[in-house]
Amino acid sequence: MKNEKSKKETITDGTVMEENTPIEQMFDALMALRDLLNSPDHTIGPVLHGTDALGKENAERLLAIGCLKEVLDGWYIVRLSPEDCGPADWCRAYWHFVVAYLDDKFGEDWCLSPDCSLDFYSEKTLIPEQLIVRSRKAEGKSVRLPYDSSILSVKADIPKEVVKDTKFGVRLYPLHLALLMASKDYFKTHPIEARVCLAMLPSTVLVCEDAMGMGYPRLAMRVASGLRAIGRDYMADAIKETLQTEGYETAEEPAFEDELKISLTGYQPVGNRIRLMWKTMRSDVVKAKQYLRYEPHLKSVDELMDDLGDAFVEDSGNTIILDKYEKTTEMIRALSLPSEREKDSQETDRAVLAARGYRLAFDTVVQDIVDSMTGGDDIARLCARHFEDWNYMLFQPAVRAGVLTALEYAGYRADQYSTIPGCIHIPFRHKDICEALSALSEQLQREEDAFVRAVLGHFFLLYIQPFPNGNVETARFIMNSQLVANGYPWATVYHELLTGYTEAMQTAVMEGDILPFALMVASMINTADL
Repeated sequence: MKNEKSKKETITDGTVMEENTPIEQMFDALMALRDLLNSPDHTIGPVLHGTDALGKENAERLLAIGCLKEVLDGWYIVRLSPEDCGPADWCRAYWHFVVAYLDDKFGEDWCLSPDCSLDFYSEKTLIPEQLIVRSRKAEGKSVRLPYDSSILSVKADIPKEVVKDTKFGVRLYPLHLALLMASKDYFKTHPIEARVCLAMLPSTVLVCEDAMGMGYPRLAMRVASGLRAIGRDYMADAIKETLQTEGYETAEEPAFEDELKISLTGYQPVGNRIRLMWKTMRSDVVKAKQYLRYEPHLKSVDELMDDLGDAFVEDSGNTIILDKYEKTTEMIRALSLPSEREKDSQETDRAVLAARGYRLAFDTVVQDIVDSMTGGDDIARLCARHFEDWNYMLFQPAVRAGVLTALEYAGYRADQYSTIPGCIHIPFRHKDICEALSALSEQLQREEDAFVRAVLGHFFLLYIQPFPNGNVETARFIMNSQLVANGYPWATVYHELLTGYTEAMQTAVMEGDILPFALMVASMINTADL
């Protein structure tokens, strides 16, 4: 396919047409990129290897405006927008790049190391600092990649049977073999990943067969100990009995250093990761609660509505979804009127529609809070059932006016694209969002402490990022619904707090440390005007 027009074209009467203008040339380059990415022959997502298929001049133009970025000599990723200078585009392209690069270098003779295979199986969402790959063709070299990541290729054998991931084509150790061959300290340094993978085991037969075949029964006993730690005693006993029958010693040692007690009955990795992270983070949130100086007290509905009227003024002035619009008179009017009075679908001003959406969503959250206080359902259950509706309400006026389509905002995001600034974080795949939200709803309803629900509900909604837009606002609605219904004030994230707020979220996502964010929520409550 010829992607570039010649600079001049001669027509039949011998005259010469003018060169394309720079704008036309850029348009042609963008169309060539679109056609290439949509071509059935292009199978590596937002990644390009070389520029031949795109054309040298097209590539140079796209690099100049930031639509392409070179990540390795001859390897490029497509950027979603020139303004996005963060790691989001790298996160989106990472696994596509890894597979394309390793396939080009080693063919089918490669797979991730046992430890990295377990990280992948367990739906770990962070890009590894160093991805370790095994191949008989490797030269033991490390390749530096963007954002302090790298690939280390180790010269080593790979399993006879390699598992190939269905979305990206990542080549993995079989699950049971990865658990057996994991590094000595993996279970202790990666307790969440190890537990998630142990819960995925459907049977212990292959564990025993391969452990005895390799002559390392103690590896099988480590797996048995890990299974016992997640409540799978029957599987642990099966391994022990099989080894005893064959005359092996079966002494058990603790697989994990932590004292986390949890029974994982399901096999789904995404749901189990949410459950384990909630359980692990909870103690730090409880620790942060000790710094609360505000004594929660329930108010009458009338008092609450007065307070929330003031809170709405502060909150709407500090919400991200409205920040991109100029505060016009019409927009302020849309914010000031109760949502039930704003039914005009003829409005097309996006700022006004965004304001109406925020008002509508806020009023819906408030109604759920009031319902929980006046004999309705528990606020945790109402939140678990309704937070998806709260998100949709943000955009309902724009959908009703025809400015947005219902299809765009009625479902979940389609792409693995992170909106947490600065985080090397790849959110769960589209097919796993329902499972993640189901686990979040389950934890919200099981958790007895309102402050814990507020902090972790907010965190996990952003960690999952289920919606095409409005995730931050929905996370804050979850947080405040749990606080206000239990006698705390509405906590507004003021603009001057945004840097600390973002850094605390980065720490929670990247390091698994929720304490800074929990302390920040406690501070916002302590300093609330209500």
